[in-house]
Amino acid sequence: MKCRPVHEVLGENLQPPELNVLQPDNHNYRCLLLQPSGPIYAGADRIGHYDGAIAAKRCKTFLQLASARHVDLAITPEYCLPWSVLSEAVTSSLFPEPGKLWVLGCESITRTELQTFEETTASYCRVIHENPAGHGVYYDPVALCFQTQDTEGEWKRIALVQFKTCPSRDPHFLENEHLLRGRTIYRFDNYHGLLRLSLAVIICSDAFTVADSPELLEQLNSWSTLIHIQLNPNPRHPAYRGYRARTFGADAEFTNCDIVCVNWAQLIEQYDVSSEKMQPWKNIGGSAWYLPLQRCSTNDTEVLRNHSKGLYYCYMCERRHVLLFHYDEAAFELTVPKSLVAGSGVVKNKLGPLMVGRFCWDEASSAWKEPGEPPDTGLQALLDADEDVAGALAVVYAHRDALAVERLLALSSGAASHLDRWFNVDLLDSCIMYSDEIVRRITFAGDGCEEAANFRHERLQRIAALNQLILGEINWPPQVDDIHGAQIDWSMNEPNYNLTKPGSFPALVVYLGEHPRPQKVRSVADGLLNLLQREGRDYKHRLAVSYRQHGIVKFASLPALTRIDSVSENLTDFGEVMEPQEDE
Repeated sequence: MKCRPVHEVLGENLQPPELNVLQPDNHNYRCLLLQPSGPIYAGADRIGHYDGAIAAKRCKTFLQLASARHVDLAITPEYCLPWSVLSEAVTSSLFPEPGKLWVLGCESITRTELQTFEETTASYCRVIHENPAGHGVYYDPVALCFQTQDTEGEWKRIALVQFKTCPSRDPHFLENEHLLRGRTIYRFDNYHGLLRLSLAVIICSDAFTVADSPELLEQLNSWSTLIHIQLNPNPRHPAYRGYRARTFGADAEFTNCDIVCVNWAQLIEQYDVSSEKMQPWKNIGGSAWYLPLQRCSTNDTEVLRNHSKGLYYCYMCERRHVLLFHYDEAAFELTVPKSLVAGSGVVKNKLGPLMVGRFCWDEASSAWKEPGEPPDTGLQALLDADEDVAGALAVVYAHRDALAVERLLALSSGAASHLDRWFNVDLLDSCIMYSDEIVRRITFAGDGCEEAANFRHERLQRIAALNQLILGEINWPPQVDDIHGAQIDWSMNEPNYNLTKPGSFPALVVYLGEHPRPQKVRSVADGLLNLLQREGRDYKHRLAVSYRQHGIVKFASLPALTRIDSVSENLTDFGEVMEPQEDE
């Protein structure tokens, strides 16, 4: 596999394209990506949609939407766009304007079919591709569609077709046997002085070769937008994310790149040649936008705006940000700041991609339309399944603030860090993504893997148990002995407290579950007490750390509390605060 600049492929009679995406200015570019739902067909003869008529209608309408919205970058995933739709696009007005790029993952195509496509579109568009030797039945292509000028200044349409270079693994090794393999990845370049801004595309299992070739990876991830289109039931498998791991592990100043993964929607159904045997994938969506540390906002305003439209924030332990697209079928439109701005740094936008619109297929009008409501995040189903959890979260859930829910759950379970700004979204443990790329968020509960489900269950059960303690007849420690019947809630005005009650000061009561390790109890109690002391409010002593041991409710001792810290007028013995309390 090799990386080749696009201007070398075009030849001397065509000028290098000037893409809006790669201009180092303060004009955001607009991106529209498609996450289709299938079902798909995969056999020895072809790979693509199972129902060609439905696919053609939805994909053509997607291109019409891209054209009408004047987006600078449009993307469809691997094996998605029917060639009949591409043929119609290149021979009509449905083609990207100058400065714009369409990255169109297309259905498989044979050598003969590709030759026919070239012949029928020759008078409208120049089709460029390599002619790799080898055995196989079909290519796995992406069509890079754009316009550029010839030496006379006349605009020319270009369809640069890139082929997948490495077969994916499936139970029947279809691609291993039938794929015609390419050899080249094409890269769009724009030089600003000595700095090169670039954009390139890899197709699914191209990731294997890219990860194993440091020199090739360096040509793709330095000051670039790297687009990874896929039809992949497990996009976070270590083999498929290896190039990301290597990119994230390198010098961030050198690998200052956006990685845009565009996959199919969740719960894909696959048919084989018999057209009767359906295989459910039980997959997540997996489309995501990975960003450098300095190129994404962690402010509530931007995070919640994106959340309401189906774009969910996580902070990667590899010191990157990632925005996860809702798993259902949709077309997503975003506005994206440039990675480099020439001139004054004052105008550089560091907010990262912001969702402009999420378009769902409307069968009645045969169009992609914006729904009136936010997408289903899965949280409501969790509440519906457990009335105790729903009761515990009733007050905070009514705020319609997803981050308040995540913060309340972390604080109440003892999982909040003891930093002053523990509630920053990039410090919340449920919003942290490790190298396994499992999504542990409570308010985006689409990840059905066992570890994610267990995390959500444990977090929600703790808040339910805490609520039952508050509603019950518990002998609370003196510093919080007035909290019976208090409401569990979270507010930025009182970020370190989770209980409110008319006529009483706020309090922080934590529940650590069954049989926590003594070191854990001590660490949480000391850390939270220190946090409240640093904040310095008049009620900084209002803390209790609870847990159960053999069915008995206990409380951590808080030796750092002094007689003056007590809110109980009857408190005369320092030991009353120090010693853990018990209750059946």
